[in-house]
Amino acid sequence: MDIFSSKDNVHFQELGFATFKDVSDLRPYLDDIKEEISTLARSYGFADPFGDDQAHFDPPQGDERHRFYRSLRYLPSLGRLANSLLLTNASKQIGLSLPLVMNASNIRMDQGGHNPNKFHWHQDYTYLLGSLNSVTYWLPLQPVSATLGGIEIVPGSHKENLRQFKIINEEASAKTGQLSPNDLALAEEPMDPRQAVELDYGDGIVFSQFLLHRSLEHAGPHTRWTIQVRISDALEDHYREFGCPMGDTTTILRHDELRSKLVQAS
Repeated sequence: MDIFSSKDNVHFQELGFATFKDVSDLRPYLDDIKEEISTLARSYGFADPFGDDQAHFDPPQGDERHRFYRSLRYLPSLGRLANSLLLTNASKQIGLSLPLVMNASNIRMDQGGHNPNKFHWHQDYTYLLGSLNSVTYWLPLQPVSATLGGIEIVPGSHKENLRQFKIINEEASAKTGQLSPNDLALAEEPMDPRQAVELDYGDGIVFSQFLLHRSLEHAGPHTRWTIQVRISDALEDHYREFGCPMGDTTTILRHDELRSKLVQAS
């Protein structure tokens, strides 16, 4: 099944994103991911995150929670989705010539209410370098909306390349791992028109890693589970010149040449 049409490709190139709704071929992958999350949670003695009476999944803070959360990104089911023909073909449909799965796939769990790890306005490229046409697939494991943990985007903002940002954590430059929302911030908040994205189970959005976006408040009682898969293009003109970054430990703060070129071009 094709996720996108030629019309969607035009939309993606112009606005920097495309949504897809009720993709039947996607659901088996999501079902498998939910099952493996539940299996892993039970192995830690946690409640089933997707059980009928487990609207709010919030394991105690500590090492076990950290180990559980860190393990999520390595689940086989997530790798199967990231490397699936479904996403490979979809990436080709929106212009990537030879898609590569970046070392940056992730499963997030976010509790309702105040969330110190919520991402403010940002571009994924600042945190996770890839090809200049790299994309992020963002898929929820439950309905999301403007008040239930959705995301907000600035259509067309991908055309401005890398926006100026500031370091808000003095230790960020020395990090050998991925950066967090507590490390960087945009130098100026975007004043552009924005759009809230609402999605159900089996829906998703793919966007340029240069598209401005942010997490919205999650007012519901349940834990918001979302999947992020990031894809680069091995044949993009500058990818090899920039060292084939794969989104793992090669952040924008550790690549002065790339940072200089992108900021000057914006």
